[in-house]
Amino acid sequence: MKQIRKDDSTKMRRLMKKKITAFDSKTKIEWRWKCDGEWKPFKELENQVIEEAFQNGDNKVSVVSSHDIQFFPNLIQVDKSDHTRTRPITRIERIPLSKRIITGDRRDTHHIFEESDELWECSLIQADIIANNNKFYKVQLMEADDMSHWIVSCQWGRVGSSRSPSHQNFTFQNFQEAQDKFKSLFKSKTKNKWESRGNFVVQPKSYQPVSIDHEKEALPEISTSQSSQVS
Repeated sequence: MKQIRKDDSTKMRRLMKKKITAFDSKTKIEWRWKCDGEWKPFKELENQVIEEAFQNGDNKVSVVSSHDIQFFPNLIQVDKSDHTRTRPITRIERIPLSKRIITGDRRDTHHIFEESDELWECSLIQADIIANNNKFYKVQLMEADDMSHWIVSCQWGRVGSSRSPSHQNFTFQNFQEAQDKFKSLFKSKTKNKWESRGNFVVQPKSYQPVSIDHEKEALPEISTSQSSQVS
């Protein structure tokens, strides 16, 4: 388990310079913790250390002396002095609008299907401490701009791997069949129904959703004065 000491300036400089790979070079990762119903970003250095540990397949990481970040079985922040005191954490993918469709050769001819102001897409992660790797799985329901057909596009691989992720596309002429395929994939990976995602329950040996933010082209500057400790 890794821990940052405040007086270890050499290690801090090294970690600040370390390049954390994501699903592609345009995707930015931001970890947040929940306090009083509000999601707050971790400090920049903490964010990098948490993401590095997650990509390395670690079960947990310590970023300050007061608490641990735990990835399995749930994404939580644990108070070291009282393990019953926890807070949820989340991993957010900040993706530029130009990169929102994962199948690159269809970005000019398709769009992600939207219903009730919600896009039919999901980004999932699974922490696997036995195999020492953390996996991701993405699925999108794409609609042709001329509405002639629909594609359920999937992408998966290991978080932080230098290898290109795997892809699979399913093309449908019938919209209902495309929706059913999307729902089936979501349920098979998470053991939750797509319609019940608002009350998602993490299941053993299954994936869980992470947030996707398409609204901004770049990450805002994160204040290093914001405390991220459990209190």
